[in-house]
Amino acid sequence: MKYFIALLLSLSSLNAATLNVPGSYPTVQSAVTAAQPGDTVILAAGTYNEAITTARNGADGSRITIDGGGVATVQKFALNHTYHTLQNLTVKGDISAYQQQIEVKPGASWLIIDNCTVDINRQYKRYGIGWTGSNGAPKANDCIIQNSRVIQGW
Repeated sequence: MKYFIALLLSLSSLNAATLNVPGSYPTVQSAVTAAQPGDTVILAAGTYNEAITTARNGADGSRITIDGGGVATVQKFALNHTYHTLQNLTVKGDISAYQQQIEVKPGASWLIIDNCTVDINRQYKRYGIGWTGSNGAPKANDCIIQNSRVIQGW
């Protein structure tokens, strides 16, 4: 039985892909849209003036990971699906009033936001990380939230 489980884990990691932006994909959104459970989207250094939205669920043990490597910035990120990891990323840019830089939508659960910087640059009535209706509470580890506040939706 142990060997069967190990084989299944090995096979699932064989299907995992690394999607490079801008190498393989011209935009962050195109890579996130193409990402399948187990895949990792790697962002090269730079500022991506994009509002990103997740496209599909990951799976338990096969998360979809978006990794900024500590050198990438996006404008906004909406997490609409389960089992995603957002890590080593700065989220900063102009957003509309009453919006969040990182928005966790209803139905999005089992998320990890790790080692991210969220900066609203002191914009009035803008929020850092906000979530509503998620089933499994998102985990926010080692995040720096600058000029912002964390809100809980109602």
